[in-house]
Amino acid sequence: MEMIRSILGSCLRDFFYAPICCQCSRALESPVSPLCLSCELRLPYACRTFGQTHNLQARLAGRTRLAASGYFLEFRKGSSGAQLIHQIKYDTALNLAQYWAQVWSRSLTFEGIWQKSILVSVPPNRWKSRLRGYHAACELADYLGEYLGLDVNHNLLNRKWITRSQTRLGRSDRWDNLQGVYRWSGAPIPDTPLILVDDVVTTGATVEACLKILQKQTAQPLGLLSLAYTV
Repeated sequence: MEMIRSILGSCLRDFFYAPICCQCSRALESPVSPLCLSCELRLPYACRTFGQTHNLQARLAGRTRLAASGYFLEFRKGSSGAQLIHQIKYDTALNLAQYWAQVWSRSLTFEGIWQKSILVSVPPNRWKSRLRGYHAACELADYLGEYLGLDVNHNLLNRKWITRSQTRLGRSDRWDNLQGVYRWSGAPIPDTPLILVDDVVTTGATVEACLKILQKQTAQPLGLLSLAYTV
């Protein structure tokens, strides 16, 4: 009798609280993914292999000592992928971030010196992080560290003060807005390659500022992983 009650209770929960797709709000075919198959197939997956030469690498070439980089999605304004990234950044859709980190990690391979690298998250705007209860780049770094078996360090970089939101700023304004914002925390720099982790790279202003700080503190190779890159 107890078993029957348990089965009936489970069926009722599934009926009334069935998980829905993050994108289209339809019932999910599988509880494994937070996206239905139709929405998942429409996403602009890039899955750029870490270390592969591509446009993100080219954007930062000459500006930083970036040795390798990779990204998972191509970000286009108004696209379904952009809407989902917005959910991760602002609407606490961390189950989606975790799922993508898990899928992405299967295609990421680290060879040679990168096998013992440490993931470093882009530091948060503390006021906004407290308001939301999390910081997307930090969460993403933790998920990737778990699935890739790499250590994560959130304490090497600090953000000094609150700036205007980067969202509505143009390329040059983004650079001006970040002047002097990031700094080294003073914590010991590990003598191992470091991989900066961010959720979205748009103009590259944020990651460039962080990479320049890191390269002043270490001679070790620097890498970059971004969940999405604006094309």
